[in-house]
Amino acid sequence: YTREELPQQWATTQNNLGNALRNQGIRTGGEAGAKLFAEAVQAYKNALEVRTSEHLVPQWAQTQGNLLKTLSAIYDLSLSEEENAKILKDYPKDNLQYQTLSSFYHDTLFRFSSAFLIDQNWLFRYPNDLSAQLNFAEKHFTTGRFPECETRLAEILENPEVGASSKVALQAVGLANATALGKLSETNGSLEQLISIVSTQVDTFKVSWTFNGAKHFIDISENEHLKSYKIWLLKLFQAFEGENREAVLAGLREVQAGWQQVSGKE
Repeated sequence: YTREELPQQWATTQNNLGNALRNQGIRTGGEAGAKLFAEAVQAYKNALEVRTSEHLVPQWAQTQGNLLKTLSAIYDLSLSEEENAKILKDYPKDNLQYQTLSSFYHDTLFRFSSAFLIDQNWLFRYPNDLSAQLNFAEKHFTTGRFPECETRLAEILENPEVGASSKVALQAVGLANATALGKLSETNGSLEQLISIVSTQVDTFKVSWTFNGAKHFIDISENEHLKSYKIWLLKLFQAFEGENREAVLAGLREVQAGWQQVSGKE
């Protein structure tokens, strides 16, 4: 298969070559594995020269997803601004590709403005996508849109279709957002509410939410309130990493006790 005579078949082979190289890189590890990852990235980029979003949308989305998975695996943060803009312009219409792209930019690359734009574009097309609405609310926090985040969270949390795991996660984001706004008097009541919700769940309850982006934002934020309560807030999000209901509850009770100390309340 040559690019000149059979471009689509050539691009498919390049995509498959990238998959093989990526799998080899995972198995090999170390410096040799890193070299295989780099070769995989190049193979995908070759394929994307033919598999464009203008002419071959499903194939483009497939290869783009493979490329993002590979970049994520090696934490390659060297995407140029041109490449970044291209990805956002050629936005995928497939929900799985949207979720992959949104999570990659928000929770791995920590490019919060780009992640915000990804969710915004998706919701422009699919405004009733509840999962995207949840994601977008968190993106308002990690881009410093604190008043707007508060409004969105209040609206979403009234939706009866939001499950317990997502509701707890969003209330945690809301607590951090209220801290950023200086509304510290609401904190103890919010913690009591979180503990109450978690305590009514089944033994195997877990919070299926990745807080990597929120934690990184808090860690680097220049907001005076987030800086003052950074350690406490990071422990709050760590509490939701518990493997079951009791582990989450234990973490939240520890966080509540910590709040009484840092806030000077008895």
